[in-house]
Amino acid sequence: MSIAPDQLTTPRQDFIAAMGNAATGVTVVATEGPAGRFAQTVSAMCSVTADPPSLLVCVNERSPLAGAAARNGHFAVSVLSAEQAHVSDVFAGRPAAGAPYDFGCADWDTLDTGSPLL
Repeated sequence: MSIAPDQLTTPRQDFIAAMGNAATGVTVVATEGPAGRFAQTVSAMCSVTADPPSLLVCVNERSPLAGAAARNGHFAVSVLSAEQAHVSDVFAGRPAAGAPYDFGCADWDTLDTGSPLL
């Protein structure tokens, strides 16, 4: 069932606040390759199937990560712990200190594909 935007009775700010308080896992999706090195905090990630192992990750098409991951042909998903909240903030573009999207905020491994992984 869908609701038309003109039928919504909750102001946009209330909706955003409510969804911001919804419990969800937090991940950082990262890619590196010819299109560059990009990462972004993503809460819209879930498993699809175990055979073969598949994930669904939702990234806005306007995000630099979306185009870079498509051009690089691969990405990695790091599931964050509560102790990694600062990493989530950095890749959401709102660091407490330092620059947004700065890979220097954590120690990264590199997969065989070249994608950075926490």
